[in-house]
Amino acid sequence: MKKNYLLYILLLLFAATIWIGCSEWTDAKAKDYFQGPSDEYYESLRAYKKANIK
Repeated sequence: MKKNYLLYILLLLFAATIWIGCSEWTDAKAKDYFQGPSDEYYESLRAYKKANIK
C-alpha cells in the first residue's frame, strides 16, 4: 500500500514539473527584434547624398 502512495506522489511531482516547466513554451507573445534606423544612419545618408549631388 505504501508503494502505491509513493508511486502516486512521484507521478504527481513529475506531472507538476512538466506542467510548470512547459508553460513558457506556449506563450504567444510576438517578440520585436526590429530596431529602426538610428540617427547616425540618417546623418551619414544625408552626407552621402550631399557629396554625390551633381
